Amino acid sequence: MRCNEPAVLITEYGARCQSCGHIHHEDGYFDTLHEVTGQDSGIVVYEGGKAIICNWAKLKGLPRVAETGLAGTSESIHVARYTTVENVGQEISHDKIIFNDNKHTDSLEGKHARQFEIIGEKRNHLATVYAPEGWD
Repeated sequence: MRCNEPAVLITEYGARCQSCGHIHHEDGYFDTLHEVTGQDSGIVVYEGGKAIICNWAKLKGLPRVAETGLAGTSESIHVARYTTVENVGQEISHDKIIFNDNKHTDSLEGKHARQFEIIGEKRNHLATVYAPEGWD
């Protein structure tokens, strides 16, 4: 998950990468998706393709849809892999979006995004997180 670029900002979480903008942790564990992506919003696609498009700035852990709206799982987030995609609109199925508080779906086609694979304690795939370019 390390980039080859020098860090430009040291925080209590780690070093923010000049190349990708996210914060590197030595152990790959994070408390929030904001720490992972450096953004307040993006897309989380769970196993089976169900997607949540949301502002995750105040959530700890991965976002989940609850009866009262959006809630965080409060569990640590383990990033296994980081890459980029050229067209995030092709990565999600629009008919499987189960929550969308950003209304950004029209602007996904052709949009570059950073992609993070999130795994569980047993190294099982939990979700794929997309941080589209230009989103907060």
